[in-house]
Amino acid sequence: MNISFINDEFSDNLEECVRFCHENNVNLIEIRRLNGRDICEFSDSEIVQVFDVLQKNDISVSCLDSRILKKEPFPFLSKEDERNANMAFERAICVAKLLKTTKIRMFSGKESPDFSLERFASFLYEKKNLLSEAGVDVLLENEKSCNISSVADLRQLFENFSLPHIFPLIDFGNAAKVGEEDSFSQYLFLKDRCRYYHIKDMDENNRYCAVGSGVFDLKCIRENAVETSIFSLEPGTKIKRDMELSMQYMKEHF
Repeated sequence: MNISFINDEFSDNLEECVRFCHENNVNLIEIRRLNGRDICEFSDSEIVQVFDVLQKNDISVSCLDSRILKKEPFPFLSKEDERNANMAFERAICVAKLLKTTKIRMFSGKESPDFSLERFASFLYEKKNLLSEAGVDVLLENEKSCNISSVADLRQLFENFSLPHIFPLIDFGNAAKVGEEDSFSQYLFLKDRCRYYHIKDMDENNRYCAVGSGVFDLKCIRENAVETSIFSLEPGTKIKRDMELSMQYMKEHF
């Protein structure tokens, strides 16, 4: 199994993240924000500098954490919204190529009563040639504030539509936040297609905590996941010690 972590869950300072990788013998990192800025806002030359630092330290980017359609409307309310989303998509592909990662995270649009899986699947399907030419895949994450918020939502999308280069990114913590009680049973229908997970844990009061110290059945994930899966830590507490404890747990149990 492959262990990664979302960089700014530990630190948005690249040097600190590199040091954390060395201390824990981890060679994968998921990039979201550095120095208070979204990675997709960096210039090409800045991104090349980030890549050079990682490469010199034998660290690879497991996924580019773009924010495509996290806060934007879907269905699009205007041609400008659609144009902006497509530009964000293309920029994320460019950044991914500069970081030499084959995975880009995205969302399903700000929650809307007009959302339909058919329209969203059509939007994703239209990207197949662009993704194929770039050699990258999109990881679609379930997110509380978005149209696809639960594991059941992900299951419905992927069971009903064939989407080249699109894969589920399962976040059980996000599913719990929207009240999904059977996310692990829903996950079993997606496990053969899922290759990437955001790993969180929660205490009995539904608060995020260090992974391994809460109530989540992480054993279920480990036993059913495809061997090549990537498990990326996102404790959610923004406490460095929780990331350290979470990494220790993952190395011992995954």
